[in-house]
Amino acid sequence: MEIENKSILIWLAICAVLVYAMIVVGGYTRLTHSGLSIVEWKPISGTIPPLSMESWQEEFEQYKLSPEFKIINSTMDISSFKQIFWVEYIHRLLGRLTGLVFLLPFLYFYRRLSSSQVKYFSFIALLMGAQGAIGWFMVKSGLSSEPSVSQYRLALHLVVACVILSLLVWKITPGRSTSSRYAYFSLFLLLLQITSGAFVAGLNAGLVYNSFPLMDGELIPKGLLIMKPSYLNLFENVTMVQFIHRFLGVINCINLLAYSYKIFNLETKKKNAIILSGLITIQLLLGIFTLLLQTPLFLALMHQAVAILLLITMVISLKGK
Repeated sequence: MEIENKSILIWLAICAVLVYAMIVVGGYTRLTHSGLSIVEWKPISGTIPPLSMESWQEEFEQYKLSPEFKIINSTMDISSFKQIFWVEYIHRLLGRLTGLVFLLPFLYFYRRLSSSQVKYFSFIALLMGAQGAIGWFMVKSGLSSEPSVSQYRLALHLVVACVILSLLVWKITPGRSTSSRYAYFSLFLLLLQITSGAFVAGLNAGLVYNSFPLMDGELIPKGLLIMKPSYLNLFENVTMVQFIHRFLGVINCINLLAYSYKIFNLETKKKNAIILSGLITIQLLLGIFTLLLQTPLFLALMHQAVAILLLITMVISLKGK
């Protein structure tokens, strides 16, 4: 059922913007290696940051017990610690804010919603609650013995965020689904590419094979299937993970340009086609230059931000009057 109440649409739009911001800030947190700076999960008391030198010192002492400090940052002083702490703190605070901005108006609008809408938004609320737990589940994987989070948990964290954002955008977009199986396949292919990007980030796979289109001088590099059992190569072999991300990137570019051409002549989707074709071209170029320059912060962050803009545009393109 299409939503016509402007207040509800504004609420959902604000939530979508916040979730998008969460994903981008999460990418920045990952790229600056700030995600393991807060070693405890305090959903309520963690809202208040350290306010005195004593509390800062206590926070720093807790961080010193982590594998990241012992193995990588053993020479870090409290001033440098504060810098990475604030990045992770803002990410967590933004998560709490997003949850409240969604939940409180939902309770307020409850009686104005149909039963199907209540179920729809309740599902989003559950996903948001689960996302907080998944975030800590991810961070916890880097606090045991190795100072890096599990690429599996990182991918799950990103995918759930993408699902939440897609559900919000779907409800905001007017009209009903007017798309074919090909359109939904294209959306799936794009989500698969975003997921593969999470595995690249989790394994720092963007720091190797910094050439394009060849990898170590070959189109299909050696070492794609060195792990046993073979399926582990898809998720844990740096060479294979980067190869898959490259391959999917090119496939997605070709496919989304074809999809844009297909919907261009539809009056209600002409703008979607133009935006989608522009974004996928920019995204391919960002991916190539991010790789060639060994993942500089700005380009890597833009690469993730544009990927999510692509996802939003693709979801919008599925509906029409």
